[in-house]
Amino acid sequence: MRPTGTITILAAGLALVLPWTVVAEDAGHQHKESHEHVESVTLTPQALASARLKIETAATGRIAHQLVLTGAVTADADRLAHLHPRVEGLTRAVKKALGDRVKANEVLAEIDAVDLGTAKVEYLQALNNQEIARVEYDRARQVRDNTRKMLEVLRQNPSPLEAQRRLEGLPIGRDKSRLIGAYSTLRLTESTHSREKMLLERKVSPEKDYLEAKRAFETARAEYKGAFEEIAYTCELELLKAEKVSRTAEVGLASAVRRLSILGVTGPEITALARTPPADLSIWTLKAPFDGVVIEKHLTLGERVSPETSLFTVADLSQVWILADIFERDLSIVRPSESASVELVAYPGRAWAGRVTNIADTLDEKTRTARCRVVLANPDGLFKPGMFARVKIAVDSRDASVVVPLSAIIEIDGKPSVFVKDGEKFLVRPVSVGDKDATVAEILAGVKVGDQIVTDGSFVLKSELQKSQMGGDGHAH
Repeated sequence: MRPTGTITILAAGLALVLPWTVVAEDAGHQHKESHEHVESVTLTPQALASARLKIETAATGRIAHQLVLTGAVTADADRLAHLHPRVEGLTRAVKKALGDRVKANEVLAEIDAVDLGTAKVEYLQALNNQEIARVEYDRARQVRDNTRKMLEVLRQNPSPLEAQRRLEGLPIGRDKSRLIGAYSTLRLTESTHSREKMLLERKVSPEKDYLEAKRAFETARAEYKGAFEEIAYTCELELLKAEKVSRTAEVGLASAVRRLSILGVTGPEITALARTPPADLSIWTLKAPFDGVVIEKHLTLGERVSPETSLFTVADLSQVWILADIFERDLSIVRPSESASVELVAYPGRAWAGRVTNIADTLDEKTRTARCRVVLANPDGLFKPGMFARVKIAVDSRDASVVVPLSAIIEIDGKPSVFVKDGEKFLVRPVSVGDKDATVAEILAGVKVGDQIVTDGSFVLKSELQKSQMGGDGHAH
């Protein structure tokens, strides 16, 4: 008599009550005195479709020989930052705690630093000096250009009224009125000198008047010429002086900017200093260099810190290193770029694919081992620095008569077994397992090439098999 009952399988979020049959059969479909039997679970076509079992064919294959190493998870040293302050001061605020996740440029702490405040004040003063010097230079250049225009007009010997008309509205300064006055005096004395000379030649005016007019003309000409040359020279000199002051101010401003940059103040922060409240000028902010997590914190409110003080350690754990030790005798069989399988004590039964990226060039003299580095992506944050790991590196491979995926092997009654599909039934086959690698296992006995084996969903079948056995002496009620 074949015991029958129902199997309840959870599929696609629905609980389905399906017919099942657990049978006891001998290996040759005949009863033997040894009473050896094969247990099985039978599913209807509908139940089979709902269970979504994955079935593959056992076949020949290759088994990779593996070198098994012990190691530990560490942060990627290229994505690790030990953060120190650029200034000495008192801790005004602590924004992040141990274990907090941070974004690039997010503020971690604020330090009140007198030296930083002084440097910012000096920058603002240098900025003000530079602005004043620039304005003065622009004014001196305008005066020089306008003075050149005035001198060119006067070289054309216009009448005093014409000269004033042409120079009207031209900003020059006091030199304009001085030179125009000297020019007007020159033209007047020149006219008087010409008239007195004519009158003397006609015997109308005495020689005394002529000599006075001549002396006045020569004096006016000398004064005008002196003023002309002096003003031409002075305007160029004043421009050179203003340019020198402007360049000096620019150098002072650049030095103030460099000092702030050395103290860790960024360009945008420097630009914003003019709008910063005076009370905040002495505040230095410690920022995260990249996205990551705070794995060390050595800072409390009010603590005095200096550039030698380590405040935080931030690590980007989206990628981690597994550091393992290779014995000297095994170095000849491992090469960088080899694929590796990593298993962690914290997650039994799971493995992750990585790659050997570096093997140390030196050995530890005590252990006679070389450090090996395997890089693993860590998008879900499962791998934490300090976790123990086992690294398997495929160093060779060989042919195997029968191989099955590791996921197909399940323990039933303390024995490694697989479910083999036989029509509508799934037979429990105890197997003898040989070598394993990261993906497949060699089967020495229990499965032959061509057998249809369950590689995903075995736990569903095992669970229902155990339920049926609990019903009484291995049979369903």
